[in-house]
Amino acid sequence: MSKCFLETSQITQELVDQMNQRSKHFEVLDQSKKDPKLNFGSYRACLYFDQPSTRTRHSFIAALQFLGISYSDFGDTRRSSMEKGESIQDTFKTLFTYYDIVILRTSDESVLDVAHVVAKSHQKTLINAGQGSKEHPTQALLDCVTLERERENHKLLRGSMSAIIVGDYDRGRAAKSFAMAYKNLGWGSIQVVGPAPLTKTSEYPVVPLSKALGEADIIYMTRLQSEYGGVSDAEFDYQDYALGPKEVSLLKPKAIVLHPLPRGKEIPEPFDTDSRAYYWKQEKVGFYTRAALIEALLL
Repeated sequence: MSKCFLETSQITQELVDQMNQRSKHFEVLDQSKKDPKLNFGSYRACLYFDQPSTRTRHSFIAALQFLGISYSDFGDTRRSSMEKGESIQDTFKTLFTYYDIVILRTSDESVLDVAHVVAKSHQKTLINAGQGSKEHPTQALLDCVTLERERENHKLLRGSMSAIIVGDYDRGRAAKSFAMAYKNLGWGSIQVVGPAPLTKTSEYPVVPLSKALGEADIIYMTRLQSEYGGVSDAEFDYQDYALGPKEVSLLKPKAIVLHPLPRGKEIPEPFDTDSRAYYWKQEKVGFYTRAALIEALLL
């Protein structure tokens, strides 16, 4: 496997199967609270996040801790030499001198390309933990591992599943990455539901929510990504794309509702107890999947 995980296109069925098997093993080990003895204690990692994060940041931290890898958090760039005019290239040269792994989340899509060039020259590992509004490949990977775990329980066959992505498709890197992975794996059909100003770039059919909900096996909900701008929220009512009582009544009895989180008001908290709510399990699977990914990149 490549030392770097940068693009959703790297997700294959073989990788999903590998991550599914290994993440299940890690979950058993973690719940037993026994020393996993994974022998990664000589590795060092750095988290470089210039965007806010809870799940991605802390699932990676937990994964590193589980593997026995020491880590450092780059923190606010204003506390680095970039405030003195240091280039982003020199910053990553420094980081890859000290660390074996850099886990990068950035609002500037070009930073990943610079970091990748440096990672290759140093023969070190770089992981894309979110690249502006473009891609979020580790989220897509954990989404697919979650679905792979559940599809047999739901008697869903690869190639014949139906998925809908609801909400802010154009600005949602998680939504676009999930759609790309799902399509590349050939798992089934995809439709998109959302306000017209937020679904302009969709290559998939854009359909009404009421029509799509009753037909979908997988419902991938998303929040409003207002931080990326470009669209006035006054142009639409995002609550028209929420899971209210009427919408919930249209869901299949064994539908799988996912969400990359954090959520807004598109999924009311009472729905958390519904048997079709899988987003908290999805979050948990993410921790073990990211640990399995780091292991695979280092071996």
